[in-house]
Amino acid sequence: MKFYVFTALLVVSSSAYAMDDCAFDYGGHLYAGFSKGQFDTKNIDKDKDYVTHNNASRVDGSISYSCNDTTVKYIYSSGWDLEGTQLKSNKLINAISINNDNFGSLIYGQLSTPYKLSGKAGDPFWDTAAGTVYAGNNFGFSSLTRGFSPDSLVYKSPNLKNIYIIAGYSGSNSKGDYHSGLEYKKDNRLIGIQYISIGDSPSIANGQSVDKAVRLYARNQFSSWKVSLSFEEVDKIIGKREQYLNISAERPIVNFGRIALSYGQVADAGFKLINGSTYYGDGHGYSIGTFYEATKNFEVYFIGSALRLDDNVDQDSLVLGLKYNFSF
Repeated sequence: MKFYVFTALLVVSSSAYAMDDCAFDYGGHLYAGFSKGQFDTKNIDKDKDYVTHNNASRVDGSISYSCNDTTVKYIYSSGWDLEGTQLKSNKLINAISINNDNFGSLIYGQLSTPYKLSGKAGDPFWDTAAGTVYAGNNFGFSSLTRGFSPDSLVYKSPNLKNIYIIAGYSGSNSKGDYHSGLEYKKDNRLIGIQYISIGDSPSIANGQSVDKAVRLYARNQFSSWKVSLSFEEVDKIIGKREQYLNISAERPIVNFGRIALSYGQVADAGFKLINGSTYYGDGHGYSIGTFYEATKNFEVYFIGSALRLDDNVDQDSLVLGLKYNFSF
């Protein structure tokens, strides 16, 4: 079904092609990330300190063909993990998209879901070890905010008086997962809602024990500060409801880079701590970070985080890391 829908849009879009206004394009992107942190998980394993690293490096590539207001693009991404002294390739991401200014966009493949992207865009600590995972989201976001979902088809409408409609499906059969969302965007203000319903054969990343989830989110610019808010309710198959809240702010600093602050809170949530143990309950946490832009493509950061959970379980961390971006 997804194949036929995608093909239909491709055929419709082709009517806009004019050979005198068409062109191929290509691009590549290298992201190299590495950090090393000291994590103290109090009241667990006799206050043992944990030292770990975060990599999250990847190589991306794309090739596109544009005619007038229509663009067809193929996207490739391969993740690279540094395991000891060996560099290993794992995550292989493939997707093809069609974008038309009048009809909207359609993308199919192994994707970041709209639900994930709505959280990622408001997380200034993304792909650092500020939270309870080595890469991906910070504390106060659910695990649905990371990972890539195979066999996914997502449609996003064109600008409808500052409103965007989002709909999609993930899965290789009729027992997959449904996406729906609505965004209002004007200037630097954005308000949105994303909803996912997980089927009997989940394809959404980290959705195996989830029944449904909803995220309310907003982003706005206040003077020099960009402020983001995300609130999630995640209903589990066993009938339990988890809640996640994250409020983040970041500010650029001329001739330096940026600074970022974050507050996260969870209720009745289950997740893994940095030492691999699983925690269930309530808690809150803080993160503060400085990100120094040494060059246009090279960033060095220092982050401090403190998590305070039920049963006197704490996790304190100091992380020093670097990021390198190169595009052509």
